[in-house]
Amino acid sequence: MSVDNILHEASAVLNAASRHSSKFPDIDEINNHIHRMRVLITRVAAHSYTTLDNNTNVAAELRELQDIKDVVLKKAEERFGNASKLLDEFRNAQNQILNL
Repeated sequence: MSVDNILHEASAVLNAASRHSSKFPDIDEINNHIHRMRVLITRVAAHSYTTLDNNTNVAAELRELQDIKDVVLKKAEERFGNASKLLDEFRNAQNQILNL
């Protein structure tokens, strides 16, 4: 998957998670994931324009972003169930990006 697709997908999941974070049982954990996703999206996107810190490995940050996105999606599935319209918001945002 390309960097741009991962960034778009992560941004869509971030937006859905931000809107519904208060509905997760462990709000602090989700908020930590949301914060980390924001940081990683910014850093990975910035890599397109400039070099990140000398010791920063963008591939590692990209993997971490993908991992956090997957964790948030899994938590949404656990919280809202597969049949939930709310979960569809997470999935539809992700599917719209995949169809670009």
